[in-house]
Amino acid sequence: MKKSISTFKKNSFLLIISVLVNSPILSYATCDTNVYNSTNQSFNLLVNSTYGDIYFTNINPSQCPDSKIKHGKPVNGPCTLKPNDLIVLSYTTTGDNIYGDMFITDSSNQTIRIPYSNNKHGDCPKLLDTDPQNTNFNFNLNYPNDGFFVIESTFGDK
Repeated sequence: MKKSISTFKKNSFLLIISVLVNSPILSYATCDTNVYNSTNQSFNLLVNSTYGDIYFTNINPSQCPDSKIKHGKPVNGPCTLKPNDLIVLSYTTTGDNIYGDMFITDSSNQTIRIPYSNNKHGDCPKLLDTDPQNTNFNFNLNYPNDGFFVIESTFGDK
C-alpha cells in the first residue's frame, strides 16, 4: 500500500510538471481602446511587439490576410483600416509590460512609426510621437484615453 501511494504521488507530481512545462505562457487583455480612420483612404497597420500583443477584435479577418490568428482574432496585423473604420484594439501584457512599435502605411507606401509603452505598469500604453517623419501626418494620440488614436488626414493633406 505504501508503495502504491508513493507511486501515485510521484506520477501526480510528474503529470503536474509536464502540464506546466508544456502549457503556453498566456498573456491577458489589459485594456481595450480604438483606432479610428477618419479619412477617405485605407491604411495598413502593423505592430512590432516586444512585450504583449495587440488583438484586432472587431475587424473582418479578410482585412488581415497575413496576420497571425490567436483565439480567433487577428493579432499584431498587418491589417487594413478602411475609411471610417473604428477598430477595437485589445492590448495584452507580458509580465505587466506592453512595449513595441506601430507602423502605419498609406496608399503611396509612406510609413510612420508610433512607439507605445505602459512603462511596466500593467495598464493601457501611451502612444508616443517621437518619430520626426510623423510631422507629415495628422493624427491624434491618446485621446480620449491612452492607447486610442485617430487618423485625421492623409500624408501631405495636413
